[in-house]
Amino acid sequence: MTTITYEAIDSSIHSVDWKAMTNTPALVPPTQSERVKMVATAWRGIRPLAMVVLHLPIIPSGWQFAGKAFVGLLDGLATDVGVNPDFKAGKDL
Repeated sequence: MTTITYEAIDSSIHSVDWKAMTNTPALVPPTQSERVKMVATAWRGIRPLAMVVLHLPIIPSGWQFAGKAFVGLLDGLATDVGVNPDFKAGKDL
């Protein structure tokens, strides 16, 4: 595993506009496609933290395996939707 620093995690988390993502208007709910892009964008921001948590020694190996499988699924989703790193969910609302 590559060493993930506090700075890398912090930078990644701050790269996502979390307020815009959680302030979607109730009158016009996001489409499924928009929600998938939002999940992929959120994943890109939270992934380094998830990787650190999955490698903590207190996490049982079965849970680590399940978590790593889930990471793979989310990585695939983020790649499939082609999330632009500059994409900010909700910025056009």
